[in-house]
Amino acid sequence: MTESVPPDRVRLQRQAPWRDEIDRDELLDLHRLLMEEYRFQVKLNSDRTQVYLALSAAIIAAGTGLLKVGGPGTRTLVAAIFMVGIVVAWIAARAVRQGHEYYRAVIYKKTLVEDLLGRHRNIDGYTYKGATLAIETTVGMASERDILDDTEKWLSRPIERNKITGGLIGVFYLIIFVEIVAILFMVAMTLAKAW
Repeated sequence: MTESVPPDRVRLQRQAPWRDEIDRDELLDLHRLLMEEYRFQVKLNSDRTQVYLALSAAIIAAGTGLLKVGGPGTRTLVAAIFMVGIVVAWIAARAVRQGHEYYRAVIYKKTLVEDLLGRHRNIDGYTYKGATLAIETTVGMASERDILDDTEKWLSRPIERNKITGGLIGVFYLIIFVEIVAILFMVAMTLAKAW
């Protein structure tokens, strides 16, 4: 179990005479940087996912369009295009998963710094559980005790399918499935013509 650092270890001045003291101004600067990193991770993951979705849609459209216009003679080329689509969608699913891992790492660091700053303490006079000065815009961020007390478990927990990130990974796996079915369909059509 992780214990919070006693407030007497957080100094209000820049100079920290003891090695184990944490400078409050430095923590505030670090918190600001972590919030910028958080925004960067969210934007990067969103932008990258949009690009992969657009690319996957373009690959499917190009393959089906070429098959429709070019006819049976283009099946090998279309199968190759769909193979590229499978690779792209697989990379996209991995990128979404990896991006979420980076996002979680930033959330952990942000929560740790907020704990050191005492931002998770409830503010007197407010009854709402979230009446703290910690930045907790998601349900996951609001579980600071899970984040701080069992960090390894929190960081390594599986991505839930019913959440946005899990849904996006599912979409890329669905794209892979559609492209595999399209390739198998073209192989079946080619074999049926050969008989």
